[in-house]
Amino acid sequence: MLILLIVYSTTPLNRPPRDWDTDRFPFWPVNPNCSTAEILELTINPCARYKDRTMGNGCLLRRGTSVEFTLRFKPSIDVQSVTHEAQGEIVMANVSFRDMDPNACPCIQGGCPIRSNQVVSYVNTIQIKRMWPAFRVPVTYYVRGDNATTLVCFRMAAKLA
Repeated sequence: MLILLIVYSTTPLNRPPRDWDTDRFPFWPVNPNCSTAEILELTINPCARYKDRTMGNGCLLRRGTSVEFTLRFKPSIDVQSVTHEAQGEIVMANVSFRDMDPNACPCIQGGCPIRSNQVVSYVNTIQIKRMWPAFRVPVTYYVRGDNATTLVCFRMAAKLA
């Protein structure tokens, strides 16, 4: 019975909400209350689309290349410093991308601090290591402000090839 509860509790995290248009957006909110900022634009480049049976459309990410995340958002609070983190869900455990510098201020146009209700442009490039195994993985991406307040979060299906 315990195993069924664990599998049941983690399964919804791998899937987009029922009403989410994964044909248009290969990413989706982690949960409705996750982002405190308004997401205006999110692009993932390159993002060769593929169809995932459980997670809808996802991004095919080639090992040995880099992927650029471009995000425009409007925070609801003033923030002095910003961090970011990407996690892959591997065997029901979240594993952080280790080579990612947690300081996100260099990724923000104009740097830190950022002001509430002003549009923020964020660009970050992540290296997809050639040594990583080829497999499918749900990726959760966070941009956080002071006191670990989550400004933006989203999930996407990724297939490393």
